[in-house]
Amino acid sequence: MKPQVYRVFLAGGVAVATAHALGNDVVAAVTYAFAGAAAAVAILLGWVRNRTRPRRAWPLLGAAVLAGAGTQFVPGATVPETGRFVTAGLPYVLLVAGLSALCKGARRGNGTGIDAAIVGGSLALLGWTLVVVPALARDYGSVVLFAFGVATPLAGLAALVLIGRLLTGEDGRGPMRYLLAVGVLCWFAGGSWFDGTALLSGTAGPDSRGGALICVGFALVGAAALHPSMRTPREAGEDGDEGAMPAKGAEAIAKLTVRRLAVLAAAALLPPVVLLAEAPSGVDGLDAVAIGVACIGVFLLVVVRMAGLVHRVEEQARSLSRLGTSDELTGAGDWRSWEAALPAAVDQAARTGRPLSVAVLEIDHFPRFTDTHGAQAGDQLLKSAAAGWLGALRRSDTLYRHSGPGFGLILTDSTATHAAEVVARMREAMPGGQTFSAGVAHWTGTETAAQLVARADTALYRAKAEGRDRTVAAAETVTLAG
Repeated sequence: MKPQVYRVFLAGGVAVATAHALGNDVVAAVTYAFAGAAAAVAILLGWVRNRTRPRRAWPLLGAAVLAGAGTQFVPGATVPETGRFVTAGLPYVLLVAGLSALCKGARRGNGTGIDAAIVGGSLALLGWTLVVVPALARDYGSVVLFAFGVATPLAGLAALVLIGRLLTGEDGRGPMRYLLAVGVLCWFAGGSWFDGTALLSGTAGPDSRGGALICVGFALVGAAALHPSMRTPREAGEDGDEGAMPAKGAEAIAKLTVRRLAVLAAAALLPPVVLLAEAPSGVDGLDAVAIGVACIGVFLLVVVRMAGLVHRVEEQARSLSRLGTSDELTGAGDWRSWEAALPAAVDQAARTGRPLSVAVLEIDHFPRFTDTHGAQAGDQLLKSAAAGWLGALRRSDTLYRHSGPGFGLILTDSTATHAAEVVARMREAMPGGQTFSAGVAHWTGTETAAQLVARADTALYRAKAEGRDRTVAAAETVTLAG
């Protein structure tokens, strides 16, 4: 499935929602049913293709979409009151079940529980104000109708709380989670837009504005199932335990990124916004308005301050990461980084078909130099040589230091001829008239990283044996020792 498929589906969903809003009652009913059916098909395709876990989550979400599309009947149709409440609540029950399964399978990190409480609590307050309170205020006429009438908005409230958990998850599937969360929010907002008296009147017909918003929600949920991030990573263990987590998942720390901070800020702003919206008019309402505006202003200042702190922490983390993979003396990569980067470079060359070369270098007579001039002079020579070499390399070339005077060089998109030219420029950058010997090997297209380095090492030994201060190209094959 191509990555752009979800974009095409989402664009089509918006077009259907537009037709729903602008058409007559028949067009509205047809487009509403089509939007739900298309979203259910998209969910099925994404679920079958990606085999994401937990396996039961997406079928439940697809059933919720189908049930939601089926709750809107042909205008003028008469529906029993109890049946109307049941059909209105069924989509939310299925939605809650699907979101619960999806959240159960998501990786958890330290801090995600608090983040989920912030987002879920704010969304719950919004749902309580817009849906639950009006539902409680209605005159249902019987206890049974009251139970069904209140159960539906409470199920929607539970779905909003789960959306808070979903938005703050640490499962590596951010785009999919955001599409799904926004889709459910549109669905919920569109449902609350319908006239509440329709539930008691026994008639149903899609409201042009609320129905269009629900259609957009269906499209977003379907796009989430088609998004490439749907398949990465699998949260559950491969042994079939859908609730199993990788050991590192429970110990991971939720990163306070700018995107996460924005989500938390938006969630924290909801309560004062609701306060402003619900503030009574007149003099008595001025206190509520002042409190709401002050809360928003102060909190935005806190968010700006936190964003600055997050930026500084990220810079320090990047610096520490560089220190952890760099040679402290020369600034080149350390040998552990070389051992990790070279196999990755070989794999990339195998995938893309682009040329790859490596070189191993050693400063000539380095022990004699340190015996004559001292260890500090030897360190300075290494630093100066590495600085000169780095200036002669492309941005895509990477220099690594072995112990003592030995270095390694990975040259991506580089033929054997180009690699020899690079080494020649490095030779010109050697300080103080010092020299080095080098062996260069071009990847054959079939050998392993160990075989590639072995050929370069053999070429280096030849360069040293032939008098040093030279570059020798490796033979095409070499036998590994042992």
